[in-house]
Amino acid sequence: MAHEINQTEALNHLRTNLKQVAGALSSIRHDLDQTSTIPSWDDIQRGIENALQHLSNYHHIMEQYRPFFTAAHAYPLPTFPGHEKEAVLGMVMRKKLEPRVEEWVDTYGRLRGEEGGDGTEGAGLPMGEARELWSWAGGKVRELATEFADALEENFTIKEMEDGVENVRTGIRRNLAREEFEDVEEEVEVEEDEKKGKRVPELSVEQMLRFMQTGSL
Repeated sequence: MAHEINQTEALNHLRTNLKQVAGALSSIRHDLDQTSTIPSWDDIQRGIENALQHLSNYHHIMEQYRPFFTAAHAYPLPTFPGHEKEAVLGMVMRKKLEPRVEEWVDTYGRLRGEEGGDGTEGAGLPMGEARELWSWAGGKVRELATEFADALEENFTIKEMEDGVENVRTGIRRNLAREEFEDVEEEVEVEEDEKKGKRVPELSVEQMLRFMQTGSL
C-alpha cells in the first residue's frame, strides 16, 4: 500500500510541477507578445529565473522517482471516455517524442556532448553561474544601448569621433546643424516620395549593427 501511495505522490508532484512550468513560460510569452510595451529587462530576468527554478524542481522530481517513471506504463481503464478525450488519450499513450521535442532533445544532447576547450564535456552552466551570466548580460546590454542612443544624437559616428572629426571629409561646406525649417522641408519631401511609391531596400540586421557601431555599411 505504501508503494502505491508513493506512486500517486510522484504523479501528483510531477503534474503540479509541470503545470507550474507551463504557467511560468506562458507568463513570459504573454508579457512579450501581448503587452503594448516591451517589459523591462529586470521583469524578463525574473520571469526566466522563475521558469528555471520550476524546471530545476521538475528535474529533481524526475531524479527522485526515476525507477518508477522508467518502469511505469500508461494504459486506459475501460471507463475512460476514449472518444470524448481522444486528444488526451493520444498524448498519454504516445511512445515517441513529437518531432519538435525530438529536435530540442537532439540539439541539447549535442551541446552537452561537445567538448570544452580543456577537453572536458560541456554540461551547461550551473544555476548560480547562469544567473550571474544573465545579470551581467542585462547590464551590458543597457550599457551598449545607452552608448548607441547617445551616439545617434551626434553629427559624427563613433569611429569618426575616435579617429578625430577634423579628418572627416563630408563634402559639406556649411554647418552640420540644420535649421528648423529645413527639417520641415525635408519631412515634406519624404512624404511626397512615399506617396510616389518610392521604397528604399531594407537593411539586414548585420548591416544595421555594423552601421550603428562604425557608421558605414
